[in-house]
Amino acid sequence: MPFILAVIGIVLGIFVVEEIKKNAAPVTSPPPAPIPTTTPQPPAPVVSAPPATAWSTPLSDYEVEFQKALADAGGTQNLPYRAIFIQSHLETGGGTARALKEWHNGFGFHGDVGAPNKFWDGTHQTTTEGEVMRVYKSLDLSIGDYLRLIQKQYPACILAAQTGDIKGYFAGLVAGGYATDPHYYDDLVSRYKAIYGVDA
Repeated sequence: MPFILAVIGIVLGIFVVEEIKKNAAPVTSPPPAPIPTTTPQPPAPVVSAPPATAWSTPLSDYEVEFQKALADAGGTQNLPYRAIFIQSHLETGGGTARALKEWHNGFGFHGDVGAPNKFWDGTHQTTTEGEVMRVYKSLDLSIGDYLRLIQKQYPACILAAQTGDIKGYFAGLVAGGYATDPHYYDDLVSRYKAIYGVDA
């Protein structure tokens, strides 16, 4: 009899354990972390500001006026713009000379030299210093007369312009007799650097 009871106790114990297992909450592992669906982006590159240069400086009032007149005259005709402007800047004292302000003479043209043409009608005035200066109706006509003169009488300037040789252009002016001042070439070169911040 004790043996039978022992067997019954064992069977009941096993049954109870199995029931407990059935009713117990299942133990589950935490879900894996979601995998990112986007690729991490590299940091944005750092863009440095361009260095300041002479080209980024504001134009002077006279250069603004000169550029407009040059456009009205039809452009540079393949001559170097900066060389043309520097020469005008020198001849007009930076755009302040009376010959420019009153007579639109942008290149120091004398009125007692040369014949009238489609840009200049022969009108002239004499300065207080005794210089006879050409009188133009507008600055673009003075520029047109200058371009005509260079194309006609200064072949060394034309040749230098074809290779972008600014100093050669200035030397061509001197060689062609544009000015009698012995320092004319050096004055052009130094003024070019003073205005544009680079050598000609």
